[in-house]
Amino acid sequence: MAKLKGSAITDQDLAAFVASNSDFAFEMRVVAQLRALGFECSHSGTYRDPLTDKVRQFDIRAVIHEGKFTLALGLECKNLRPNNPLLLSAVPRTSAEAFHDLLVRNPQSPFPPCSVERVNEPHSAYPTGTMVAKKTDQVRRETSGTLVSNDEATFGKVNQAVSSCQDLVEEYARKPSQPWVRAVVPVLVVPTGLLWQVDYAADGKLDTPPRTVARASLFLDHAWSVDLGIGGKLRYRLSHIELATLDALPGIVKSYLGPRGFFAAW
Repeated sequence: MAKLKGSAITDQDLAAFVASNSDFAFEMRVVAQLRALGFECSHSGTYRDPLTDKVRQFDIRAVIHEGKFTLALGLECKNLRPNNPLLLSAVPRTSAEAFHDLLVRNPQSPFPPCSVERVNEPHSAYPTGTMVAKKTDQVRRETSGTLVSNDEATFGKVNQAVSSCQDLVEEYARKPSQPWVRAVVPVLVVPTGLLWQVDYAADGKLDTPPRTVARASLFLDHAWSVDLGIGGKLRYRLSHIELATLDALPGIVKSYLGPRGFFAAW
């Protein structure tokens, strides 16, 4: 028999919640996956939001070093439910969108301590012509049966990941350390099977109907400046946010660090 609304919560109720609905439990699974891949992780720390100046909590920051490269991820986790999956609407990426930025420190030149290098084709991790999401929809069914969308919660998580990355960029730009080449990437992680994508051709016609995907990228084109004092100002631009399911993280990290990843130009 279903329990009435307002009835006392029992230990069995809480155990069921932790097993299936806890956002924190999902974050812990993501942290465990990242640490198994060799990342150093900070979980549930705080930072000052550069836009609102309010203290906020990030989900996960993860850093891994490989040779002269560092991959730093600002991750947010969204424990989607089967009745409210995330749908991405994607189109072919244009040449103007096929880029990403890197932070580069030249140890022979202390002023400025760090600079930004723009990576374009043919070395960009985001090639022209591949599909890139331009819109997110969290789809649910109302009691009337009507399908509706509200992406406010997803957009909030995207903003948190971007703000967390801004903090990561500023920390490194003001006090760079070895390795000297660093990519800072926002990532949104969701449960397996709940990330969907529909593709449209450049002329707007439906190309591929909705299907589940393990990973995707959403175009951001978000930039900001970092004041380096005597070193002037540094302007860093996040071209995309990565969206990934939990089980896809190992393959995604391998591609980030591989020959078509963020450091292909080096």
